[in-house]
Amino acid sequence: MKRTRQLLEEWQFPHIAVGGVTLVRRADWELCAHRIFREGCALHGYEMFILFEDGRIQPDMDWSASWSPRTLPTLEEFFAQLSEAPRELSHVEFVFSKNC
Repeated sequence: MKRTRQLLEEWQFPHIAVGGVTLVRRADWELCAHRIFREGCALHGYEMFILFEDGRIQPDMDWSASWSPRTLPTLEEFFAQLSEAPRELSHVEFVFSKNC
């Protein structure tokens, strides 16, 4: 099974690894989500972060979600959730995997 960081690297998708998490910039959220869905990956959830200029990160537990396969939102519902995030949340860690 391949997980988030390995898949993002294989896809050559822009991301950064900070403090044990793999983050995607806010500007790239939508493209990344489309790729996750298009590739047939299992999306398990997400957690949003503030990335400070000095490289520190701060998770925002109010902006995290996890799902079972039965409760997974549609792509449109997922985008609606992401679009409501406060502007200071600059990065997201998508948690997903793919059976190979």
